Amino acid sequence: MTTVCVVCGGGDFEAPVLGSLARCRACGFIFLLRTADLPQRIEALYAGEYFTGAEFGDYASQHGTFARNFQAYLRRMRQAGATGGRLLEVGCAYGFFLEQAQGTFDASGIDVNEPAIAAAGALGVRASFAEFLTYKPDTKLDVVCMWDTIEHLLEPLAYAEKARDVLLDGGRLFLTTGDIGSAMARLRGERWRMIHPPSHVNYFSRSTITRLLDRAGFEVDPIHSVGTHRDFLNSLHLLGLFSKKSWVRRMAGSTERLLTGRIPSLGFYLNFHDIMFVSARRRR
Repeated sequence: MTTVCVVCGGGDFEAPVLGSLARCRACGFIFLLRTADLPQRIEALYAGEYFTGAEFGDYASQHGTFARNFQAYLRRMRQAGATGGRLLEVGCAYGFFLEQAQGTFDASGIDVNEPAIAAAGALGVRASFAEFLTYKPDTKLDVVCMWDTIEHLLEPLAYAEKARDVLLDGGRLFLTTGDIGSAMARLRGERWRMIHPPSHVNYFSRSTITRLLDRAGFEVDPIHSVGTHRDFLNSLHLLGLFSKKSWVRRMAGSTERLLTGRIPSLGFYLNFHDIMFVSARRRR
């Protein structure tokens, strides 16, 4: 069971809030309580078919959609001063970001899903099967990226500290994650689309992600909200998995099954201002 808040170190929690979650009374960080069986549940969740039928549906079919999102992230990275050097993506999946980044950076990635690493290799990018907390790069890095990753991590402070340790002085950490302090999240409450434990175990606001990264040794730039390009069939897949209403899950699931293989991949852009793009610099 969780005894210490990973953001502030406090030990006084309110639970349950927003369904099955807990809130630190000292700093407001919202999270899934760490029970004894949670590490095994998480390990099973990300093994095997995570990218081919579980949370992401058919991940490979969304190559073009992810490419558009990652091109936008690279533009934001350049605006923050990251224009080259050695880059590591933590949680690289099929390597779609690395494909876009390799023209600018000496880019490589790691992931804990072996089929994803095989797909990344087939794409022609440098990716390896590894756990970040035990990963040892050959030399210090200029950039570490974690796209939609930190919300999944049982030890987010340890990962942020590891990023600090592998970065050069002044090196950059970039990440995206949901913003539970956003107007949309507050409006939706426990029905907010990003709340689906145990896949997501951490729910940061701008203040709590800033406090976590400050504690890990980073100076955080102004945080921006970002929209994302979405795949229509995958959106149906996610509704079928995570909607709080049973009739929506049934309708989305049946519609996805009906249309899969019968229509081309369709994309659309969505911005509810509830996703954060965070840029942080390692303190010298």
